[in-house]
Amino acid sequence: RTSRAAFCQPDPVSALFSRRALDVSKYSTVSEAAETQKPASNIASHNGTKPTSVGDTSTIASENAGATAELASNKDGRTSTKGNYIRFVQSVRGRTPKTRAEGSSPSSAVSRRQMNSHIPIKVNGEIVYFEPLHLRDSCPCDRCIHPSTKQRTFETAQIPLDITAKSITAGEDSFTIEWAKDIKGFEGHTSTFSTSYLQKLTTVQLGSKPADPAYYWDKSAFEKTNHWISYDDYMNNPEVFRSAMMQLNRYGLLFLRGVPEDTESVSRVATQIGPIKNTFYGPTWDVRNIPNPKNVAYTNVDLGFHMDLLYLVQPPGLQFLHCMKNELPGGESLFADSFYAADVLRKTSKPDFDFLAESWMTFGYDNDNQMYTATRKMINLSGKSKDRIIDINYSPPFQAPFWDISNGLPKNTYTRRAESMKRFKSLLEDKKNIFELKMKPGECVIFHNRRVVHARRAFGNANAESGGDRWLRGCYIDSDVAVSKFKTLNIY
Repeated sequence: RTSRAAFCQPDPVSALFSRRALDVSKYSTVSEAAETQKPASNIASHNGTKPTSVGDTSTIASENAGATAELASNKDGRTSTKGNYIRFVQSVRGRTPKTRAEGSSPSSAVSRRQMNSHIPIKVNGEIVYFEPLHLRDSCPCDRCIHPSTKQRTFETAQIPLDITAKSITAGEDSFTIEWAKDIKGFEGHTSTFSTSYLQKLTTVQLGSKPADPAYYWDKSAFEKTNHWISYDDYMNNPEVFRSAMMQLNRYGLLFLRGVPEDTESVSRVATQIGPIKNTFYGPTWDVRNIPNPKNVAYTNVDLGFHMDLLYLVQPPGLQFLHCMKNELPGGESLFADSFYAADVLRKTSKPDFDFLAESWMTFGYDNDNQMYTATRKMINLSGKSKDRIIDINYSPPFQAPFWDISNGLPKNTYTRRAESMKRFKSLLEDKKNIFELKMKPGECVIFHNRRVVHARRAFGNANAESGGDRWLRGCYIDSDVAVSKFKTLNIY
């Protein structure tokens, strides 16, 4: 269509033409010697015209929306020999491009619409076909993104569907597009994109970023990490705090020493990362043995591995537990990496891993005039390949019935699930995989609630005469709060 900018098709279709696709060389190394052999002025277009150099960069002029382009050139008319530049190509007119080059695979075929309307850019060695509307919608300038609020000043639905590039100017580490048929009131608008911003446009992470399997841990591996930090450094030393957050992001478990033994300390520890999550337990809460408890945590019995509040639509991301007292016999705290256990299960019994990854599990709380339920997969995987673990949902005390009977017919789903869960449980509870300690007053633990399972050994009854007790203060923050902190520290 003559009403749209047309850009040359890159490999494998580029064999049909004499030009190559727009190339951001920051991400794809180009032979400088080969590029400097020809002056830019000798590169003729398909319709017999020659591109026109302007200063240190080249401009694509397309008055009739049939885009033309040339290599970025320097002042003497030759192509740039610097490491970072962007190359544009002459569009093809007057011929119908083929959708697949001879000998190429079907997966390499590109539609005629893509060839004639999309802007091909090589990012990290891979051709990405950007729609003009996509780039216009992603404009980062102060006119489109308010400089103070950082919110957009226009809506995607306002962009004309036939928007196209009127001209493109290439720089060494960016390119600028002047738009034709832009939003009403934005006439003559230009957008400048840096190569780093282009990379962001092609690597936006949808949902949670999976943990790196290199940091899955058993007891031996975790003991080698730098998992203790002083409260004073945590609160007052930015460099040490960043290191602590890196430990927390990688391994999901961090301990503090020297925390003041007052009831507000756990709040100060949490808000150093971000706002506290308020639940029906309150913004902060106490874990101790009380009469007529509404939660198994408020007893002194053995409490097996679990995760907290999986019956909420958005369970907590990080949990904080500050030890105030722990004089009674027993009461040791146990932690294990559920990602490590799941990874071992995948390697040793993949059918069980796959079954749990596809099984939906319901969690519930129905007590004290509170009723919550949520259903989620036990092992949540990411991406099309399903190779990375995003989070795990494991909380036996709060499991609800599966309600998995269809039409009254007998099924073996329940039995099959129990069989797979037995294998997973045995891995979690393997002594080689458990980090155990008896927390002392003034110590605080922070852990990823959807990765690190926690447990507690039974402990004795409080002694009124000696004043002995086991008392922890706790609170939560949401996952997106933690991720926000990790991102601002450039560790996510």
